Amino acid sequence: MLYINDKKSFSEREPGVSEVIGTILIVALVVILVAIASIMVFGIDVPLFNPELVYVDVSKTDTGGTEYIVITHQCGESVELMKNGGCIIKVISPASEILSLTNADGGPITWDDGVAVYIYRTAGGNYEISASRPAVAIAVFDSGTWGVVGVDSKNDIIMFEDSLDF
Repeated sequence: MLYINDKKSFSEREPGVSEVIGTILIVALVVILVAIASIMVFGIDVPLFNPELVYVDVSKTDTGGTEYIVITHQCGESVELMKNGGCIIKVISPASEILSLTNADGGPITWDDGVAVYIYRTAGGNYEISASRPAVAIAVFDSGTWGVVGVDSKNDIIMFEDSLDF
């Protein structure tokens, strides 16, 4: 205890507990600051979006020389196909080319449970997607392994992918 009549200066007094507590507080502050800095540098990715969940069945159909890729929405959320901000379906040929699909239906396709979409090659060699099976005869797919990928264009993530052998 310090009294007014105490003649000892501060430097002559015995060290107290406050130095130990001060050191502990400084070490704790440094550890906390390092933890915050490492979180900011290494960045913990927390998704800031709610991805659409879709389960699909991808198959091929061959009816008398007419071939289709059939993608059936098995369950999950309703999705707008071939619309910006919705699901974009991409087809990858055996030569690893990403083919552009023309929407034969014109506008976006609402894809609900149980609804199938058909990807086919037209007589002119173009690839189209439609919610209804085309009635006209079409050209066959090149032989090899074809890839089908559904991309959520709003969140830029893959919703589904599969491959088929023709």
